[in-house]
Amino acid sequence: MSERNIMEPYSVLGLNRDASMEQVNAAYRELLRKYDESNYVDNPLADLATKKRQEINDAYDAIIKMRAEEKKRAEDSASEKQQTNTSANPRYTEVRAAIDSGNIMGAWQMLSSMKERDAEWYYLCGVVSLRRGLYNDAYSFFKTATNKDPLNMEYREAFARMDRQAGAYRQAGPNMQQMDCCTCCNNLLIADCCCECMGGDIIPCC
Repeated sequence: MSERNIMEPYSVLGLNRDASMEQVNAAYRELLRKYDESNYVDNPLADLATKKRQEINDAYDAIIKMRAEEKKRAEDSASEKQQTNTSANPRYTEVRAAIDSGNIMGAWQMLSSMKERDAEWYYLCGVVSLRRGLYNDAYSFFKTATNKDPLNMEYREAFARMDRQAGAYRQAGPNMQQMDCCTCCNNLLIADCCCECMGGDIIPCC
């Protein structure tokens, strides 16, 4: 592979760097089919096709490696920031311990007494709100935590999970507080799903 293509594996596959993994896989398969050796039997371009296949494979491997490294860097950064947040305010450790032990109101009281309002505070408020059944508040807290620290995977996953599972609930509009039994069950499932981010499990069988 040429030096240019080593540096630009996406260009080998005819893609931009923001292409999704599905697009990368599709382009890779399509190019391999195009330059498959069966298409170049007794063809003077057979050697060129072989080199092209090698370029395609090298480019695909490079993209996979780069994306794995990017994901690891993001996760490491999120982990470091989470540790920094916790160490910056030791009371967050106490709040998490209270949540884990089921002392939800104790955790809420600790959070309410804090003056600092960083991403970790909003995230933990979201977890506590979920345990209290305050879904609108939890959604808002998770969203704010994610906006304040978008690289933190714990915050992002909690918000994405609730955003995905609670979409129908939020779309109910002003009348959503007037829930019937089915809606209550749905919300319990939502809470169970979201609280898994703190190791909790409202509904053990789910």
